[in-house]
Amino acid sequence: MDPSALIPQPDAIPVSWGWFQGLLLITFFLHMVTMNIMVGGAVIAWVNHLFKGPAPQPLSREIGKKMPFIIAFTVNFGVAPLLFLQVLYGQFLYTSSVLMATLWLSLVFLLIIAYYSSYTFILKYDSLRIGRILLPTLTVSIFLFIAFLFSNNLTMMQNPESWPRYFADQSGFLLNLGDPTLIPRYLHFMASALAIGGLSVALFYEFRRKRGDGEAQRWVQYGCSWFMWATLINFPLGFLFLGSLPDFTHDVSTLSGALFAFFLIGSVVSGWISVMHARVNRVFQATGWALATVFQMILVRDFTRTAYLRPYFSPGDLEVRPEYLPMILFLIIFAAGLALIAWMLKIAAQTGEVQS
Repeated sequence: MDPSALIPQPDAIPVSWGWFQGLLLITFFLHMVTMNIMVGGAVIAWVNHLFKGPAPQPLSREIGKKMPFIIAFTVNFGVAPLLFLQVLYGQFLYTSSVLMATLWLSLVFLLIIAYYSSYTFILKYDSLRIGRILLPTLTVSIFLFIAFLFSNNLTMMQNPESWPRYFADQSGFLLNLGDPTLIPRYLHFMASALAIGGLSVALFYEFRRKRGDGEAQRWVQYGCSWFMWATLINFPLGFLFLGSLPDFTHDVSTLSGALFAFFLIGSVVSGWISVMHARVNRVFQATGWALATVFQMILVRDFTRTAYLRPYFSPGDLEVRPEYLPMILFLIIFAAGLALIAWMLKIAAQTGEVQS
């Protein structure tokens, strides 16, 4: 069967596709940063109790206090890029979501369970014993499974050749396990989460150290160690992922392939510089270079999708039916929302400073 016959007709868009592409990159960057903090922080809190037993651990307690808020930020920051992805590639994303519909719909219930377990962990922390290990185990397992489902969906959407399997199995449990890029991609992103999670711990305690907390320095070093080792491990994982990609994704004779190579090299360089700063506990410098690395990897990821879908579709092919008011209203609300979030974070930081 010709896979192109299974691709639905795309809808028209109200403004040029470049607007949606730019907003997709910006909002996905915000989501990736918060998602990495969420997953990496949860794993660090879990590992702390897993190896040190159920006795109270100050770092795990501190991460637990922040986790419900981090989950909320991650989920909310994930809505916008998912919507922009649907605007540009809806005919592909909707189809892949239907193929794994049962698993995809389970995300809502899994997130509710993870949210509840994170609240229980911190609200009942003092009375918990073995629960200090069991609850983080549940939360981390859910986060890792959700990330695996997202990796399946987002690789399946760019691979229409795998869609005809639906006619043999319409259960909604289809996964993209036959794709050689799936596991390397998943491991690469999860190692990134551990790195950014560790860096977020270092950054949090660096602010506390600057406010005079004498115990903060050890946790700054601890967070930097997580970031440094996870990033060093991620270099070979990244090259494993690169080796699993088909040649056409990084063919430098094409524009997307040349940009892929340019930003991939840039991400390796900035990632290495961030490790060098983390090695000597220069947290702010390491954070800046790490964020640059994350953004460049998002661009590499986008050029990879472009290469995969080139035989079937390009966002530039979308019909434009001009209607500018919704976009203007969105940009105003989006800017106001970011300003409000920045203000809330500032107030929260000032409150924490007074309490400490």
